[in-house]
Amino acid sequence: MEQVLNRRTENPVLRFLKWRYAPFLVFLIYAITIHCTMQLGTDDDVLFVKALEEEGPLLHYYTTRYATWTSRLLLETVLIYIIRIPLLWKILDIAIFVSIPALLSLLFDKGNNWGIRWIFVFLMFLYPFHDMATAGWITTTVNYLWPLAAGIAAFLPIKKLLQNEPLRWYHYVINIPLVLFASNQEQCCVIIAAMFFFFLIKQIICKKSWHYPSIMLFLCALMLLFIMTCPGNKVRLISNTEYWLPEFANLHLGGKIELGFSSTLYAFLFMMGPCGANYIILSFTFLLFLAALKAKISILKKIICFLPFAICLLFSLQPVLNWIPVFNSFFSRINTAMTLTGTRPFSHLPETIFPDAVLSLICLAIIFSMIFVFQNKKRFWLALYIMAAGFVTRLAMGFSPTVWASSTRTYLFFYIAVIVDAALVLIEIQGNSSVLKMKHYRLKK
Repeated sequence: MEQVLNRRTENPVLRFLKWRYAPFLVFLIYAITIHCTMQLGTDDDVLFVKALEEEGPLLHYYTTRYATWTSRLLLETVLIYIIRIPLLWKILDIAIFVSIPALLSLLFDKGNNWGIRWIFVFLMFLYPFHDMATAGWITTTVNYLWPLAAGIAAFLPIKKLLQNEPLRWYHYVINIPLVLFASNQEQCCVIIAAMFFFFLIKQIICKKSWHYPSIMLFLCALMLLFIMTCPGNKVRLISNTEYWLPEFANLHLGGKIELGFSSTLYAFLFMMGPCGANYIILSFTFLLFLAALKAKISILKKIICFLPFAICLLFSLQPVLNWIPVFNSFFSRINTAMTLTGTRPFSHLPETIFPDAVLSLICLAIIFSMIFVFQNKKRFWLALYIMAAGFVTRLAMGFSPTVWASSTRTYLFFYIAVIVDAALVLIEIQGNSSVLKMKHYRLKK
């Protein structure tokens, strides 16, 4: 009774913020606005809209694409039909885009934590959605955004298992197609396979039901085998190497790993400015620092936790700091060292080792910060695993000659990993502060 009276007398703005659907309604308005202003019919969209006319019957299209270009047959089946009805695509894409923070909230909100819902929506606001136009709006979203949403949805039954709730037959009927669709995208296949493996091991160790994650992991493994044995992928690799990056053919294993490592962190940290700052990683490192301030740890550990945020903030202020000679020299050394084939540290030249040293320092600082701030060690291992899995999806681009040609759309899965970890850090902060436990009651004064 007291809680009902409190809710009636509290500030209407605060009551709206606590409303379960408020963040998603705001995000829906944002998504509709974006889709009403976007320009369709560019880049690869032009090619796919004529695919059936040029390639003939669907079976012939499948055999041709599989033999000469790609293993993404499930994704392209959807693409070649949906691209012919742009209005339908817009409606579906808006729904799918809004579903991502909603699904993540369902996964990580154990009660009625309005703070978690808002942090997912806030960070999705910060996602540079224009990345989804880099190969044409429809082509890019169907190949990246839609598999991501399908993959996230497939983990909802995992939450039921962790809550010791039984799964019904329809959970398998619904989620098997979702997993097959999501895993047809190579990067998505890697990250969802890694997460299903994580939960499979957890369920086996805890002696709980492990059938669902094992079946889904098996499907991911089959799809990965299909991807690796597809002759079209090998043809495309040769063609893209000749067209986009001839130097790629001379890279050894270490060079490809370094290319994936440096290109990932270079874009995440160095390519920051007023018009294109990576506010997601900045928000994540700020939350890490805030969690350190709340945690009962030493001053030295708090300083270490401040380092990732300080370094990211430093990079985000490049346009301003470039006027200062010392900072201009620092940024230039990193910028000029980055080439189309990475920083080439194997050349043993000091100027090529410096950028990787800076990027490695940031990685270590983030890892140590997570160790310090997560009092719940299970949550720490989950956060570290998610971050590593997301990072590997982008690092794997070092094994592709289109590491740069694919533009920034290939960072999507890493972005989502960082967003999820930011939410886990917020949960940790809430656990250490009764004031920030954003449930459905009045905030303490």
